[in-house]
Amino acid sequence: MSYETYFGTVRPYSLDGDDGELCMGLSWGDYSISSGDGVLLVTDVFGTVKHTVPDVDGDVQWVTCDSSWVYGVRNGTELLRIDYWGENEEVLYNDGIHSIGVEYSGYVYLGDNCTLFFAACSDQGSVICRLYLPEMTLDILAENDRESITLDNVISNHEVTWSETNPEFVELLEGLSEEELAQYPEDDLWGWVSADYQIPYTILHYENSATGENFILSYYGNYYSERTQENINANGDNWWADFR
Repeated sequence: MSYETYFGTVRPYSLDGDDGELCMGLSWGDYSISSGDGVLLVTDVFGTVKHTVPDVDGDVQWVTCDSSWVYGVRNGTELLRIDYWGENEEVLYNDGIHSIGVEYSGYVYLGDNCTLFFAACSDQGSVICRLYLPEMTLDILAENDRESITLDNVISNHEVTWSETNPEFVELLEGLSEEELAQYPEDDLWGWVSADYQIPYTILHYENSATGENFILSYYGNYYSERTQENINANGDNWWADFR
């Protein structure tokens, strides 16, 4: 459908397929992708190989797929896709400024097999992008002057949550002595310090391109968030107040 039709209404996404389908990570529906030895494999839930894509670039970090394409990030700067026959490759995003380091910037999400959501970061600032694939229309959903932000969740074709490191927490961390830091487990240092001092280590934002709403959510950190009917019934227009 056209860009105007698809974004003319809010279309909620769901990872379990109850609403619009949302894919994140190395998956599409009941399929998954893996790479090795120059070959990209698309398998079903039983491990049966459905597609073998030959001659793939080993420098590409593959992030998701749909019924016709496999999507990846090359050298942290190019968002691209390649068809299942390995014959056609398209660069979808490369502005020469921002990088798409998915290990730092969250997943590349695919909604309804037609819209990609991703974070693009640079020392000049960071953006949350939405790319409508049928018309290759790119929208900027959020901007921030920090070098790195993370796309945490995609709620609908208009709504995302993203996070940034809390400067107040960084200042706290830098002010602690080695003896004070040694009291905390290394594998969850930020979590323990944040809990002890009651200062969140990340700030979670909500953006709605349909209504223009944007605000900081009550909860923080890498919590999986979704809009539930229970929250809507309890909070009405303020359903976001009960994010988890």
